[in-house]
Amino acid sequence: MTQLNKNIYTISNVTTNTFDVTPFNAENFTAWTSGGTVGKVYEISTPYDEGDIARLQFRQKNDVVYIVNTDQNYPLYKLQRAGNTNWSLTKVGYSFPPVLDVDTSLGITLTPSGTLTPGGTVTITASSGIFLAGHVGSRWMIRHPREDISNSVTLSATSTFPSTGGIRVRGEWSWSPHGVWDGDAKIERSYNLSSPEWENYLTTSNRSNTKNEELLGSEPVEVLLRVNFTRTSGDLSFDWNIEDYDNDGIFEITAVNSTTSVTATVIKEILNTNPTKKWAEAAFSDVLGHPSAIEFYKGRLWIARDDQVFGSASDDFENFERTGLDDGAIYRPLPSSSRNKIKWMIGKRHLLFGTEDGLYAHRRPDNNQATTPDTFAPEGEVYYGMGDLPPLLINNVVIFAEKENRIFRELSSDLVEETFKGINLTQLAAFITGSTGITDLAYQRSPLNILWGVRGDDGKLVSMVYDRQQNHIAWSEHETVAGDEYVTVETTASSVGDELWLGVKRYIPGLGTRYYIERRQSEKTATNSVSIVETESDGTTTVKHQDVVYLIDMSGSTGDDLATFQANAPLINAGIEEKFSQGTVRYALYTFGKNNLVTKISDFTNRVAIEAAIATLSGPSGSLEYGYEAIYQAANDLSWRTGADVGRNIIMLTDEDSDTQSVTMAQAIAACQAKSIIFNYGFSSQTDYAQIAAQTGGVLIEEGEGLVDNFIASIKDIRVTSSFEVITRAADYLDCAKYYESVNTITGLEHLESATVWANADGVTLGPFIVENGSITLGNSYHKVWVGLLYYADIETSWLEYLFQSGSTRDKAKTITQATIDTLESVGILAGIDVDNLEPLKDEPIAYNQGLKSSYSVPRVIPFTQHVRTRTSVYIRSNQPQPCYIAGIYPELDIHS
Repeated sequence: MTQLNKNIYTISNVTTNTFDVTPFNAENFTAWTSGGTVGKVYEISTPYDEGDIARLQFRQKNDVVYIVNTDQNYPLYKLQRAGNTNWSLTKVGYSFPPVLDVDTSLGITLTPSGTLTPGGTVTITASSGIFLAGHVGSRWMIRHPREDISNSVTLSATSTFPSTGGIRVRGEWSWSPHGVWDGDAKIERSYNLSSPEWENYLTTSNRSNTKNEELLGSEPVEVLLRVNFTRTSGDLSFDWNIEDYDNDGIFEITAVNSTTSVTATVIKEILNTNPTKKWAEAAFSDVLGHPSAIEFYKGRLWIARDDQVFGSASDDFENFERTGLDDGAIYRPLPSSSRNKIKWMIGKRHLLFGTEDGLYAHRRPDNNQATTPDTFAPEGEVYYGMGDLPPLLINNVVIFAEKENRIFRELSSDLVEETFKGINLTQLAAFITGSTGITDLAYQRSPLNILWGVRGDDGKLVSMVYDRQQNHIAWSEHETVAGDEYVTVETTASSVGDELWLGVKRYIPGLGTRYYIERRQSEKTATNSVSIVETESDGTTTVKHQDVVYLIDMSGSTGDDLATFQANAPLINAGIEEKFSQGTVRYALYTFGKNNLVTKISDFTNRVAIEAAIATLSGPSGSLEYGYEAIYQAANDLSWRTGADVGRNIIMLTDEDSDTQSVTMAQAIAACQAKSIIFNYGFSSQTDYAQIAAQTGGVLIEEGEGLVDNFIASIKDIRVTSSFEVITRAADYLDCAKYYESVNTITGLEHLESATVWANADGVTLGPFIVENGSITLGNSYHKVWVGLLYYADIETSWLEYLFQSGSTRDKAKTITQATIDTLESVGILAGIDVDNLEPLKDEPIAYNQGLKSSYSVPRVIPFTQHVRTRTSVYIRSNQPQPCYIAGIYPELDIHS
């Protein structure tokens, strides 16, 4: 039933095995006989309410995601993926839970009774009331001292001792055999205490003599040991001495019977039923609260509640047993003078804690020092109260929000002061985060460095261009259809850069409110893309072939340069073909200057042939340079492949400027541009060839150590046709856009039903159109079309101010008379003093591909409406689904003294 594909339907009359399908935007169905499957979105139930989503924090290791809630209302959960339709969300069952410190000064004893082994049910009785209903589900620790054990045992047959289980051991132990016996005695060990998994540990043998070798050991963690005796003759007698230690049992409360009694399940064996003052309350429960922040750092899982920090055992994320060893778990409160809730943690070289009070940091003085219970020492650094919004780690800085998530700061390290500093990134755009702040945040590293956020006031999308290396910081807000709201924002890596994904709540007439997961279209390519395979919107690919033409100067003093090139030609061509291995490389060879002529040697379909031809060149001779003519002839004479799937490069080897004969520089440039040729040159920097390269996207090939790499790098780019550039870029300038080819009538716009949409059709702006039944009609057929919601891109400069000898113009009346605005490859630009006084720029083209492809900015002048103001600025708007690149703004002012 092909009619089902990519359409929307109403499902009704649902029974166990059948349902009716009513077309929403498709033709009636033909008769259906058999086949077909129906799938659904995979769902998994969660304990969270919709209002909790914005307050969840996640940390992921492979296919496991750990989740906490900043309100401390939920236990630590983990989401695990075993397959596309096999996920689980479970509360973390700690092998050893995070617990508070043992406090014997309370004088309260706990007494267990019942089955003390794992899985058993026990009753825990307290000598004073400590239990509350909110303790159900929490895991506590109960400690009993293990006294010295000394076993004197005789084994008269092949057997094990003990026959089941084993002996619990931690610390020093010794095993001393004696007597006359013949056989093998093995000490076996199990790290699994509840279900022993035995492994050979130590072995001694005796052959009817009195060798009786003593075995010694030391166990840093609690293990099970047993003797496995294989007897030939005689009796094996031995003494087993085991150092005393504290046994830490774990129980999980399943019911609170009273303030002094609970029923519990044993998680880790409780040693005995004696009352003990050595016990520790669960660090997380409905009484104290649950983790509010989470991070992975230096092989540990870190979780926090209030000002309490817990680090798991090294590489054992659900084990929080504090053994005192370097790889044991860590627990420490922050060194604040008051209860100071940790809002988030983030780790790179240092582990940073954002709290209600400010920033704390655990510093690692050098990369060789491990984070251990002894070295973990967080200290206060910056005292800006933090918001709940998790920060972003961008290169070597952290971007974080202050309380209420309205002011954003850049946290960086001050190497001179050896401390941190926080720079206000919203100083000049305080309005951008609204009154309720940002509710979600994500960072896009490629193709542009942009911080994206969702504003809580109105669900609008805001962004900050952030490139600290270039000192570029600029905020923007992005409109959507009235009544629609952005909910979440996220980025994910792809082959063409970081993709931007959005959760959007939209009202669709006839359907009501719907939640959509939308993706901002990634650019398929840029003007000089390094890709040699372009993927079209319908999934087809076009292989980029490469034509490489060598123009070699045979006049003047190029002898040494020619020899260098001949020696390196095999390496250069091998590198070229490796770079373009998915396509086909074809070569051509020209010489010029020899006997004052331009000579085409030949076309070559493989590099072996052209290398042989290059090797036979000799010279130099002749006195005149025919460089322009060589470029012109190569561009026009070659039998190159046609179409947009060819990358064309000319590489000229010369050391002098061209002598203009019958061909000029302008003609050479025009010949290259006519076939989208990239012109590269070397070995010497020459002004005229530099101009040709600048206008065709080429480069100078430098001599020296990197000669081969420079040659290869010079042809890495592929120039695609302008019509394809228009379409790949058009996706950036429409919201919720869809792509079409060779169409007049556009369908499939149900997600924009009744909305006003615009189109970029082969570089020309069309619209507005009203979507009816998911469809619009353009009027004519166009080759490549994007259709979506139009939005304005606005720029407003800071207030214009100049400093003269007589003082600043800040408070003086002034008038902007006109402004020159340098643009690059731009269409649809208005400018003025404010949003109510905008005029189009002079010589404004109607389409992107109308002569705008230039390597240099195009100056355009706008006369301003005359207004006298003390505070004035330049306001620029892009009001079409077209590119808008502003390279410079140069206003002219009259100052009224």
